[in-house]
Amino acid sequence: MTEKKKDKILTIIVCSLWTIYVPFSYYYTYGFVTFFIFFFFLIIALPLTVKLLIGLIKRAKAKKSYSFYLLTISLLVLLFNTFYSVGILEKLDWKYRYHERLSIIEKFKVGELKATDGRIKYNSLPPISNGGNEVFISKTPSGKVEAKFYIDRGFLDHYSAYIYTEREADIEAYERDMKDEGISKKVEKMAQNWYKVRD
Repeated sequence: MTEKKKDKILTIIVCSLWTIYVPFSYYYTYGFVTFFIFFFFLIIALPLTVKLLIGLIKRAKAKKSYSFYLLTISLLVLLFNTFYSVGILEKLDWKYRYHERLSIIEKFKVGELKATDGRIKYNSLPPISNGGNEVFISKTPSGKVEAKFYIDRGFLDHYSAYIYTEREADIEAYERDMKDEGISKKVEKMAQNWYKVRD
C-alpha cells in the first residue's frame, strides 16, 4: 500500500471518529458515562490523530501536495468538532425537532400518549430526550401541562433541558430568572411556553 493511500485511509478514519463522537455524545451519553466515553474515545482517536498530523506535516514539508490538503481537512474537522459542533447540533436539534416535541405534548393532552410515573418512554432515533429517550411530563388538575426534554441529564445535580410549561407560576419564574443577571444565562426563552434551562 502506498504512503498516499495510507494517509487517505487514516484521514478518513480520524475524521470519521471525530465526526461521530459529537452526535453520539450529544444524544446517547449523560452524567458520569460521558467521562468514560470521552476518555475511551481519546485513547483511540487522539493517538491516531497525532500520528496522522505528524505524518502529514512531515510529508507537507517534503512538498507532497496531497498531504497539505489532507492535513487541512483533518485540522478543520478536528477544530470544528472540538469547538463548535455541540452548540450547532443543539440549535439544529431544537429547530428541526421542535414540531416533534410539540406533537408529543399534544398527544399527551388528548390522551393518545400516557405517562407512567410522570414519564413517557418515546421511541425515536436519535433520541428526543437525552439519557433514555424519556420525556418527563405532567398535567395539573386544571389541565396545564409541563414537559421536560433533556438536552443533558448531567452529573449529580446539573442538567439542561427544553421545558414546555403552561403553568403561570413557572412562566413567571422563568421570565423573572431571565432578567436576573446572576441567573439569566441559565434560562433562555425558545418560543412561547418553551424555555431552555441549565441548572
